[in-house]
Amino acid sequence: MTLPRHNLRSLLAASLFLGGLAGAQAAEVTLSNGDKLTGEVLRVEDDKIILLSPILGEIEIPDLGVTIVYGENETPVMVQPAEEPEPEVTPEDMTAAAVAAEEEAAPAVDPTSGAPIGEDEQKQLEEVWWHPNHLFSWLAPYYPFTEWDNSIDVGFKLENNVTDKTQILLAAETSRKFTDIELTLYGQYRYSEDHPESGEKNVTENQRQSYFRYRHDISDRLFFQSRTDYKSDEIAGIQGEYQQNVGVGYRWLDSEQWKASVTPSLGYQRRDYETLPTEDQFLGTLFQYLEYQISSRLKFKESATFRSNISNPEDYSFDFQASLENRLAAYLNMKIRYDFQYDQAVDGVVETDKQIINLTFGADF
Repeated sequence: MTLPRHNLRSLLAASLFLGGLAGAQAAEVTLSNGDKLTGEVLRVEDDKIILLSPILGEIEIPDLGVTIVYGENETPVMVQPAEEPEPEVTPEDMTAAAVAAEEEAAPAVDPTSGAPIGEDEQKQLEEVWWHPNHLFSWLAPYYPFTEWDNSIDVGFKLENNVTDKTQILLAAETSRKFTDIELTLYGQYRYSEDHPESGEKNVTENQRQSYFRYRHDISDRLFFQSRTDYKSDEIAGIQGEYQQNVGVGYRWLDSEQWKASVTPSLGYQRRDYETLPTEDQFLGTLFQYLEYQISSRLKFKESATFRSNISNPEDYSFDFQASLENRLAAYLNMKIRYDFQYDQAVDGVVETDKQIINLTFGADF
């Protein structure tokens, strides 16, 4: 029997196709989503599998966790996804990582010598009776500023050729910085007296000062400030002086080494005298601050406040403070402070000024 030519060609093509499948290694490919495909695995490349399917033809399958089974009795072969290349590390990244590692590995410092100490020595140091965490631990249930930065200074005047004199300066400050809010509470007390040969006590200074300052950042440089001040001065005849100032300040220096700001403000003052009627006035006030970190141990601070009566500009006052702080240990410091106070009209006297140099010792906790 002779087959037609076209039937012969069809039979030959089918035979070749089936013969090719018979000679190839049949496989079942299970995809990561559970779907299965059968056919001949032609090759496995870096990121894909080339499969010849009898229905779909030659297809490419990404090697995202697929399983290939060659025959019924063959062990499944798991093709893992190609590993993503590691991101390129730039010199800037290496520098930042090195700095972070150095800061993390920085050892504690001995408060007496400033030398690095180990973890065991650090624990022993924190257990000594004179450590601030131990000295003031009994205040924890009563002290509301445990999460704040606190400092206490105790000092006396530096004066030559003066004997038999009692002098004291007490100052305390606590502050806390939130995301864009800064709160500061400060208070100080000055007292001094002479003891002449007559034996009578002569009080030369008895002054209290305090303020609460609220700052809210408007931008990186600008901030809103509200400051409330209180003052009493027995020698100047001031029973109580109350001030409230609000203004917008500008940080013209803000770095690790330099900090400086200026804040023009408007405010109100009420002053109660011992012998004169109460005085009320509106003020124009300028606050100025400068800080310079000279070294890891030395820091210079300077602040000035100028106030003027809006209705009578000749009635003004000026306060100036400058200090050089030497950090003796991790939390102990010594300061030399210079204070200058000038008030053009106090208790009817047309000029009152004070210049004081103090040596103080303080603790930060």
